Amino acid sequence: MRKTIVLLALVVVVGIGSYLIYLIFAHDPMGGGMMGDGMMGHGMMGEGMMGEGMSGSQQNGWQAPPDAASQSNPVPANQDSVAAGKTLFNRYCASCHGMNGKGNGVAADLTDPVVQNQTDSALFWKISQGRSPMPSFKDILTERQRWDVVNYIRTLGS
Repeated sequence: MRKTIVLLALVVVVGIGSYLIYLIFAHDPMGGGMMGDGMMGHGMMGEGMMGEGMSGSQQNGWQAPPDAASQSNPVPANQDSVAAGKTLFNRYCASCHGMNGKGNGVAADLTDPVVQNQTDSALFWKISQGRSPMPSFKDILTERQRWDVVNYIRTLGS
């Protein structure tokens, strides 16, 4: 009887967790579904599941507003900030962008010059706002933590 209750509780927890992951990653607030034209189409995943994913050059349509892109980075890119940013990146970003930031066909290649040539504040804005399937991190990470992630992303381009 006790094993049955434990097993039932585990099934409920896994089911709720799976549903929450679905809500976070599969919901497209802009409408049209995460995959856009379907698995082989040109939806949010760039060239579809069989394509190259969303490379930096495919991000050209995702621009930070001019007022957001022109702000200065208030956090010096020192060793402490970069180390903190790396820890946060590995926890929150690497699952899609890869440990080395190359994107692995799922998300933007953060080493791409198109990404690296953006201003720090444009990257900060994108991290803060998110765009499906990437969640917004403004309620997950503090402002300082988001700047630390930007400072770490800068090291990926070198």
